[in-house]
Amino acid sequence: MRHLKNPPSKQLLSLLITAAIVANANVAGVQAATNEWIGGISSDWSNQDNWSLNILPSKVNGTVINNGNVVLDTSGSSINLGVGIAPGSEASLTVGQGNTLTLGTAVSAQTTDGVGQYIGHDGSGKLVIENGGEVNYSSTLTTILGNNAGSNGEVIVTGAGSTWSNLYGDVQHPSNQTVIKIGNAGSGQLSVLNGGTVVTPRGFSIASAEGSYGSVTVSGVGSSLLLGTDQLNSTGWAGVSMLYGEGHMTVSHGGEATIYGGIIFGRGNNGVAQTVTVSGENSVLTHYGNLNIYGNGAGVLLVEDGAKLYTSAAPGGGTQFPGQAIVGHQNGGDAFAYVTGPDSLWQAAQDMIVGNQANGNLIISNGGTVENVLGRVGLTANYTGTITVTGMDSAWNNRGNITLGNAGTGILTVADNGVVNVGDKLTIANLAGSKGILNFGAAENSAAATTGTVNANQIVFGDGDGRVVFNHTENDYQFTHLLRGTGTVVAHNGVTIFNDQQTYGGLTEIHDGGTLRAGENNAFSTNSIYDIAQGGILDLAGYRQTTGDITNAGTIKFHTGEIARGNTHNLLTIEGNYHSDGGEIVYNTLLGDDGSATDQLVVNGDTSGTGYIRVINAGGGGAQTLNGIKIIDVLGQSDGEFYKAQNHRIVAGAYEYDVIRGSQADTNKNWYLTSSCVNGQGSCDVTTPDPQVDKPAVIPEKPVEIFRPEAATYSANLAMANTLFTHSLHDRLGEPQYTDSLRGQTQHPTSMWLRIVGGHTRSRDSTGQMQTQTNRVVVHGGG
Repeated sequence: MRHLKNPPSKQLLSLLITAAIVANANVAGVQAATNEWIGGISSDWSNQDNWSLNILPSKVNGTVINNGNVVLDTSGSSINLGVGIAPGSEASLTVGQGNTLTLGTAVSAQTTDGVGQYIGHDGSGKLVIENGGEVNYSSTLTTILGNNAGSNGEVIVTGAGSTWSNLYGDVQHPSNQTVIKIGNAGSGQLSVLNGGTVVTPRGFSIASAEGSYGSVTVSGVGSSLLLGTDQLNSTGWAGVSMLYGEGHMTVSHGGEATIYGGIIFGRGNNGVAQTVTVSGENSVLTHYGNLNIYGNGAGVLLVEDGAKLYTSAAPGGGTQFPGQAIVGHQNGGDAFAYVTGPDSLWQAAQDMIVGNQANGNLIISNGGTVENVLGRVGLTANYTGTITVTGMDSAWNNRGNITLGNAGTGILTVADNGVVNVGDKLTIANLAGSKGILNFGAAENSAAATTGTVNANQIVFGDGDGRVVFNHTENDYQFTHLLRGTGTVVAHNGVTIFNDQQTYGGLTEIHDGGTLRAGENNAFSTNSIYDIAQGGILDLAGYRQTTGDITNAGTIKFHTGEIARGNTHNLLTIEGNYHSDGGEIVYNTLLGDDGSATDQLVVNGDTSGTGYIRVINAGGGGAQTLNGIKIIDVLGQSDGEFYKAQNHRIVAGAYEYDVIRGSQADTNKNWYLTSSCVNGQGSCDVTTPDPQVDKPAVIPEKPVEIFRPEAATYSANLAMANTLFTHSLHDRLGEPQYTDSLRGQTQHPTSMWLRIVGGHTRSRDSTGQMQTQTNRVVVHGGG
């Protein structure tokens, strides 16, 4: 329990009622006299000597208990009761089982202020209804728990059959007038426990003033709270309203609360906490009206561990209170809602708005579910709505459309197998000036995570700044939606496969660690501009593609990994320009002569920058080329330069291939693979050219083949192997005599031998390309 910063020295006035307490009177004005408990004889209620007027309490006189322990042991008492009226008061009232007490108005001098009963006016008051006891307070006036600063009022209704009710037939309160204020300027608590029941025809005001505290708890199987009646129409007021102090409402452990009216909280000043919690299996909170979480304070809604929250339309029709939920309603700041745990549910009859005139955050996790008609995230300019759906069986079910960023900023993240279901269309950044982000896995500035799923008939970019971000850990995430409109697609991490022919315009960014892979022909949008960062991969996966402009500092692959032999001849057409910032293009080519099958890049615009080519041989045996195997066809200005990738060799059979520009007038815009010497006979250079060279050399009129240097190595090794161990018997035996210096004996023959031979050889082939030098030393022994 939370206490005030400056509590009174005496905190407890306990009114313990274990019988039926019935209130029928609506007495206005000040009572003729006040009958105050003095407790001089005993704690017995029915002993008149314990009362200041020496008579038993009745409605004729106001009844005040400020000190002592009082026991009610009679039935049918009818009084106007004030509990904890005096500052610093401390007392208790016990009503024995089977006894009756009737309550009227307050005995304070302020009974004309519209207040019926005080429990904790300036002191501390406590009302406990237990073991089947009943309090039926019938009045049109307000009851206050914890009225003034420093006071404390508490009501506990516990046990099966225990009831606190305020029933007054057809009497109607003025609009917006509460029945019970819990923490007016002081501290107030209402607890409904273990099968107890509280019924009132209107609602609660919790933590009314700055510095106040109020809490409502409904806990335990069979515990029930009923606020209002089904006669409320669309102009009815909020059933539960938390104002400017610290307020909490909790339904837990199988308790149930039904509220005919809305729920408003999150308005506490200076960030003071205001929360609504529905927790545990079979715990249910149902209300008829709107649920608004303001952003002024720390407003938090929590539905957890299988609990249910139903935001339903107010009875009587109309559109003012249709059962709409708003997280981040007004007052700026931030508001939060969490729905977490298997079978946890928040169901709204109408729209779910996250981020209206305050920032809103809705987190659906660990199997929780939220259901509504329309989903509107970032509804108003200058405010942000954020929704995260994460965890297996977590779901956000929308019977209608979703708008991410209507006029403000809307962010939706689906992660860890969470699911978002959309009735038809998901719009990203609807109006000009808005911003919308759809994250698969995680946001761009977060570590990659397992992604979730969005099921929608359409995903459309609006007129604002829309982004779809793939930041996940999957190696084959299948994206089956068609993106339309103009926005930005970001492959930030993981492998994302487009399985539909995209038509969106705008920018496609592929970041370091991200791969965008085709799942069919023309899966990549022709209308988009592609920016491939270093470490990013655009993977055609064997499917022909047509794109817009491409800037490449990463890698373009025609196929995924090592392909089967003969599976070549893929095509990438750029309907625009190609600029390379040191990026690579990986080809699969059946390396042979000029007519060899190969992947090909066709640029209908211009080329610029410096790029590198990497080639995987698709089973070719190598052959002499004349013009070369065309791999890049440029229709516009061909200012780009392409080289064989560093530390990479293109080889087949006996041939080494290089990357060159065409030598003829009609081919010098294009780029080829050639097995012919670039610089003429005798000076073939098969290393990567200096990128600073203005123009690579062209093929001479009579090209000479480029042979792989391995051929010279093989021949040199063969020659050395054939001569290395050639020797005679004399080489093995040497001179068969030596001198024994120790024994002075000579002429002792032996069969042991040791030889050491060194040599040096140079060779070259007839083309002058392969020159070898061999140095050898042999240490050879036997016996």
